[in-house]
Amino acid sequence: MTVKRWLWIKRCDRAINSILKSTSIVLDLNHPSVNEAKNYWRKYNIKLNPKWHTFYAFLNNKYSSKYIPEDIFFNYIIPSLNNNDLDSAYTDKNSY
Repeated sequence: MTVKRWLWIKRCDRAINSILKSTSIVLDLNHPSVNEAKNYWRKYNIKLNPKWHTFYAFLNNKYSSKYIPEDIFFNYIIPSLNNNDLDSAYTDKNSY
């Protein structure tokens, strides 16, 4: 795991913890859908943060193993679609 990926994971952990502290939501981390979601992401060799999964399920009142938590989105999906080594080149539209 790269340092950049590790930092994104920590940033996402802080984000969900901040959201949960600022609301009165009580998450059921033992809901059967959490294990289903963990098994779903395990086949991609990705460890699921159950807080994101249960937070999305709570908001939508639908439990699905295919929710894409922020830490997975920013750490696995975005890098596979974009070349992050070119980030600095894309920050200035004139340079691009």
